[in-house]
Amino acid sequence: MEIGPTAPQAEPGRPARTSWSEPSLEALALSRVRRVAWLAVATLLLSRALFPALRGAVVADRWVARAEWAAGALAQLLLLALTYVVGLVCLATARMQGASLLYRACAPVAAGLVAVLATMSAFAPLPPALGATLGGAAVVVGVLAAAQAVQTPASRALGLVVLALSLTSATRQFGAFFADIAAARGLMRVLGATRWIATAAFALQALTVFFALLWLATRERRAASLWTSVATAAALFASFFAAHVERLVESPARLVVARAALTLARSPFALAPVAMTAFVAALTSLLALAALLGRGSRADVLAALALVLVGGADADLPLCGLCLVVGALAAGLVGPVVRDGGSATFST
Repeated sequence: MEIGPTAPQAEPGRPARTSWSEPSLEALALSRVRRVAWLAVATLLLSRALFPALRGAVVADRWVARAEWAAGALAQLLLLALTYVVGLVCLATARMQGASLLYRACAPVAAGLVAVLATMSAFAPLPPALGATLGGAAVVVGVLAAAQAVQTPASRALGLVVLALSLTSATRQFGAFFADIAAARGLMRVLGATRWIATAAFALQALTVFFALLWLATRERRAASLWTSVATAAALFASFFAAHVERLVESPARLVVARAALTLARSPFALAPVAMTAFVAALTSLLALAALLGRGSRADVLAALALVLVGGADADLPLCGLCLVVGALAAGLVGPVVRDGGSATFST
């Protein structure tokens, strides 16, 4: 007499099947991406915006020195974490089924090059040629991963953001290269033309950020729309303070906010008002934080979006280039995880 269901019998040479199976490598990589995204957004906001803005404000020198030490320590920790996650997402990408051979071969190689150059920058500043190589390799990864991500509905919008910010970074690097040549040789006409290149990069970044804002505000009705509204309001205040920074000498808190927004804005030659460039730069970083705070049904997509937003437009900087690489490759991994039944929710 049979009392209960019998356990499934294992085939010869194969282990017995159980009701619990280990997560795929893609799901494991995405779970690590979600964790490193918090560290990346916090570190880059502090080290690129808040801590540099403290110098010259009404803050004791010892606190400025401690803040700079903390920024350096966080940057080193983030570099180690991103390098580890780059290895995971590269391995998952190389083993991904259904992707083209070009993507599975070229994207991990370019990502590994970015990781090596970023690690070298921890010991000494990179020469201009290696810095350009790092930025170019990160852009290549972004473009290849975007082409893969747009094939899956769950990551299509993310893929468009990855592509647009990768092109923004490429345009900005292209303009900076010709600006350096024109300044060194005194070519004023070429230097004037580079301002239009910087303006094009700024316009593309602005359109991308507004697209990401609308997507975040509409994909989740409650939490995401709340945090995107807070991010937009904070960016508006920061841009207003940045436009009147000379009048904020007697207000240390407002002065720090204004300087932080101006530090994030890397478009000094764009033909746009200071308040507009500061608003777009502040909104880009604050939206990354809003994406992490607005918990949604696909936390992996939001984490990848946060990484791309916080570093995508400045891929020539080592940590930002690593953020773009991790976020872009994570966007390409969403499709296989969705096909496997949404195992991206796995975490340990």
